[in-house]
Amino acid sequence: MKEFKYTILFSLLINVCFAQNSLKNKQGSPNDTLSYKKGHQTANEREYLEIRDRYIKYFQSDAINEIDDKIAKQENDSLIELEKRLHGILNGCRLNSIAKEGKINLETLFREMGFGMLDGLVATKDSMRIFCTSRNLFFDYFKKEKIPPLDNLTTENLEDLFNSAYSIDAHITNFSSSKISANNNFQAYSMVGGFGQDVGPFLPDYIFVFLADNHFIYMAEKPLKEPVEQIPECKAIWDSINLESQKAIEKYDASQLKDTASFNQYEYLDELAFDEYCGCFQRELKKEIQFEAIQKELETMVKYIMSGK
Repeated sequence: MKEFKYTILFSLLINVCFAQNSLKNKQGSPNDTLSYKKGHQTANEREYLEIRDRYIKYFQSDAINEIDDKIAKQENDSLIELEKRLHGILNGCRLNSIAKEGKINLETLFREMGFGMLDGLVATKDSMRIFCTSRNLFFDYFKKEKIPPLDNLTTENLEDLFNSAYSIDAHITNFSSSKISANNNFQAYSMVGGFGQDVGPFLPDYIFVFLADNHFIYMAEKPLKEPVEQIPECKAIWDSINLESQKAIEKYDASQLKDTASFNQYEYLDELAFDEYCGCFQRELKKEIQFEAIQKELETMVKYIMSGK
């Protein structure tokens, strides 16, 4: 999403771009959110969404001037109730860790940082944080986004999906993406990424996977065992454009902040440097020897989710 462009959560997805014609040919797919209808929801899902929206309306109303202990307890109790309802909706989730220990993914119902996470349950397995939601709740959350069928997601789609589950207040920048070969009952994707607060030649240190079956959506994240090593070619691209970017900001500073054209040029070059740096990783990471270990870790995560442990 463009509005998060300057708050960066690096992501390296395992490579592929999908042709636009392919998307157009699959608009009638049952996985397509354009064909999503409220009638597809179960009674429990409809009730959950109605109660959640009612809580949000209350906790974000003008009637609440300040969040005192009483209001804070009301919000906590509301989240607990929603969590119980999610357990009922997701009781068929293939992961025992979610079914038994899953906690609500919503961080807050107040209009504050952390609001707006994707509805679902999360649980931790060793260093892996696992998320599960139903397809209907997933489609309801993204009904305005008009994302393509789940068997043909774009790199930008995947950024939005992982942001919604794991980092609503930051942006996941996609460096490389690919579908994973799972089986006929799953659509699956993988991602390698890292957390950052600004553009720059940063390196990833997390991996992510996304899987969808006929009823549920699963996501998982975990830190890499070994950090990704810098790719010299990509760093050189960043350095080259960033050098011109710094010249532009120095010119702006010298003008006592009056030369807006130089400032605009600085912003443009800063963004271009990062985009080209990411594009380099899209081309080169999969060719690196270090990618083999990353891929094995991703495969292990996928196998864990498919195992239903």
